[in-house]
Amino acid sequence: MNSQEQQYPPEVYSLTREYTVTYTDIDFNGNLKFSQLLNIFQNISIAHGNMLGIFIFPLKALDLAFVITNWRIVFHKPVKVEQKVNITTWIRKHKGSWLFRNYKVVDENGEILIDAAAQFLFMDLITKKPAEFIEGIINPVDRTIDSILLKEKFRIPKPRKENLYSEGKFVTGKSEIDFSMHINNSVYTDWAINQVPMEIYENKFLADTRISYRKECKYDEEISVKTYINETDEGTEIISVFSKFNGEKQIMVAQINTLWIDGESYTCLPTDEEDE
Repeated sequence: MNSQEQQYPPEVYSLTREYTVTYTDIDFNGNLKFSQLLNIFQNISIAHGNMLGIFIFPLKALDLAFVITNWRIVFHKPVKVEQKVNITTWIRKHKGSWLFRNYKVVDENGEILIDAAAQFLFMDLITKKPAEFIEGIINPVDRTIDSILLKEKFRIPKPRKENLYSEGKFVTGKSEIDFSMHINNSVYTDWAINQVPMEIYENKFLADTRISYRKECKYDEEISVKTYINETDEGTEIISVFSKFNGEKQIMVAQINTLWIDGESYTCLPTDEEDE
């Protein structure tokens, strides 16, 4: 630990919660749904923030928020219905207005099922620009928990035009809006899953995902989606790019890359050294 970093009580460095997967959490394959996993991660992040004295609604009253800009999630094995798991989150780094949080899902035997990392921007909701951390916000960095994603850089490969598979449009609905009056980040994963061909979803395992959020979406906005499919040495890569209309211009709001493999076990190499 850097000698300049403030030390906090041990119990605030990370939070672990037990969770039992319910029937409303799963898809028709009996696996934990992608969007529900993100909801669980959001809830434990909020709970850990509350432990640190970071409460969402007081920040919102000041027009401030931690906004997720990127996810990287690696599924080593599927999480099944009625399975009991332990979910842990911790802050691995903060720099300027950026905060980097990691997650781990393990089974009752301690086997790692999911590794995840997220990048947050502390944002002024009026100017839509980075904000300085205000007095009372603490971000204790935990360097004791290992993860293959400790050095994740959140790079997301762009699609190639020749791999275009489908195009479509839809309009955002009321049920997709959260308390911030914009589309919740987990909803985008449902949008992406809906673009996956059924034969892939039924027969392959979602092993690796990368998400980049660029702009917020609100209620009753028209969204266009382009989906690209590419066969790689690892498996089938599916990239969905979502854009919204600003007059005649299209503005990209999110890109989601998913990797689908044969079998139900995936090994991912640790991420590269990050730039300090």
